[in-house]
Amino acid sequence: RIIEIAAIRLVDGQESISFSQLIDPGEAIPFRITRLTGITSSMVFGCPSAAEVVPAFHDFLGDGILVAHNQKFDRGFLDAERERLGLKRLENPGLCTARRARRI
Repeated sequence: RIIEIAAIRLVDGQESISFSQLIDPGEAIPFRITRLTGITSSMVFGCPSAAEVVPAFHDFLGDGILVAHNQKFDRGFLDAERERLGLKRLENPGLCTARRARRI
């Protein structure tokens, strides 16, 4: 389950606006995930649900390019959450910085 979405929009190489939101997954966050992310169950308790945040992130993303480090992983989580909400998969083009870094 998604427990946080954070993104920035770049215009002409400069940050123009950001999006950042913790998400209450409706269940306890396993210790191994807390160890990996630093996000605890108490941090997300009472935060908006994915049903609120995922559509808001889609509005933020608009027709932009989804750029992420290991983009396939992040897109998989987004698409799984969108499917749970009855939404179609993201159709935005993507760019993976991890893949680019390996090529360089």
